[in-house]
Amino acid sequence: EDEPFGTFAVLGQTHNDQVVLEHLSLSGGSDSVIQGVTFSGQLSVHHADATLRNVTISDSRGDDGLNIRGANVTISESVFRNNQVDQVDLDFCLGLVERSFFESQSHDQDGDGLDLSGTTVVLRNNVFRRNPDKGVSVGERSVTLIVDNHFQSNNNAIAVKDGSAAFSLDNIFDKNLTSYEVFVKKPFFSQPSLFLEQQEIITDLEVSEGAVTYLDREEILARFDALQ
Repeated sequence: EDEPFGTFAVLGQTHNDQVVLEHLSLSGGSDSVIQGVTFSGQLSVHHADATLRNVTISDSRGDDGLNIRGANVTISESVFRNNQVDQVDLDFCLGLVERSFFESQSHDQDGDGLDLSGTTVVLRNNVFRRNPDKGVSVGERSVTLIVDNHFQSNNNAIAVKDGSAAFSLDNIFDKNLTSYEVFVKKPFFSQPSLFLEQQEIITDLEVSEGAVTYLDREEILARFDALQ
């Protein structure tokens, strides 16, 4: 009875496929390969637009608690906790994540609260707590507006890497090792960009490769809109 059940997976067939999940609690899964398709989360949605409200995804033994790939996404008022590596992984998505909670007590040093690849998303009013690697990892040409979130006791609150652009406004940082890190991990990507509000004072910003630009609030929002 201690074996993980595998994955609850949805593989869309057309651009009109939709998945709506509400008041779901899922735990104890892992990852699976089904008919040659790898599903890395105990809940995985590929190529179907996904709306998740009031869901709890926890205690996965696979790479991700939730993985969504190639979809329009809305996630709200949900909890992602104690999944083995990443709490949520969004690959090539477009959407909104708001009023949700991302926490890990795993000792896996690669574990992120939210891992973005090739994704454009607004992150609003979320909590990222005790993630052993990054609260939010913005990677592989992702574009994100990160506004009014609370980052507490993560190794690195926000990492921007590999040709990505992150626009940060009104976030709270508490007891993270670093608030921002800007770097290139995969050398075939261009340098990333981080945009901060002019009055934001950051003492724990680490930049190895990439640009940090300070702008007024309206210009930050305008530049994010231009990249969507």
